[in-house]
Amino acid sequence: MRKLLSMAAALAILPAAANAANLIQNGSFEDSTSPFTTPPGWFNIGHTEGVLSYATLGLPAFDGDYVYVTGGQSSNGFLFPGEGIGQNVATTAGDIYQLSFGYTGENCPGCTTVFTVSLGAFSQDFTITADDSGYFRKPFTVATLDPYVASGPSTTLSFVLKSTTNIGNNDPIFDRVVLERIGSTGAVPEPSIWALMIAGFGGAGAMLRRRRTAAA
Repeated sequence: MRKLLSMAAALAILPAAANAANLIQNGSFEDSTSPFTTPPGWFNIGHTEGVLSYATLGLPAFDGDYVYVTGGQSSNGFLFPGEGIGQNVATTAGDIYQLSFGYTGENCPGCTTVFTVSLGAFSQDFTITADDSGYFRKPFTVATLDPYVASGPSTTLSFVLKSTTNIGNNDPIFDRVVLERIGSTGAVPEPSIWALMIAGFGGAGAMLRRRRTAAA
C-alpha cells in the first residue's frame, strides 16, 4: 500500500514537471551597457535609468557583468518612493508561476530601505538593512516568492521603492530576475506526461493483480 501511495503522489505532481524556462526578458540585465537608457525588455517607473557594471561599482559579482541600480548614474543617484522598474510578461490564465530574484543595496551605513515587488495582484515588501561591510559590499540575497496563479494573458512585474532612510545613498540593486511556469490549476498533461502516467497506472494494476493471486 505504501508503494501505491508513493506512486500516486508522484503522478499527482507530474503536470508541473515540464521543463521550466525564464519568461523574463533580459532578466540578468546583460542586453545593454548603457547607464542612461532603460534596459531592453523593461520599462522604468517614474524616471529613466540604465545599468552599471559590477566592476564600476566595486560590487562583488552575483550574475554576469551588469546590474540594475534603481537610482544609478542617469538619475544622479536619486530615487524617490514610487519609482522603480517593471516588465509585462506573457502568461496564461490558470497557470502557476514562481518568481525569484537577487537583491542588495548601496549599503549606506545605518540605512534601511524598503522596496515592493508586485506580480499581478500580488505584492510583497522587502527590507534592506545595511551591514558594516561598507558601500557596495553587501552580498546579494536571493528571494523566491510563493507560487502565483496568473489571471490573464499578461502579468505585470515591478520593483518599486517604498521608503528609504537616505535618499540617494541606499537604493535597491537587482539582478537575475527569473519567472518560471511551474504548473497549472487545470493542466492537461502533455503526451510525455500521459505516457508516464499510463505506465504508472499499469504498474499499480500489475502490483494489485500479483497481490490478489498470492492471496488466493
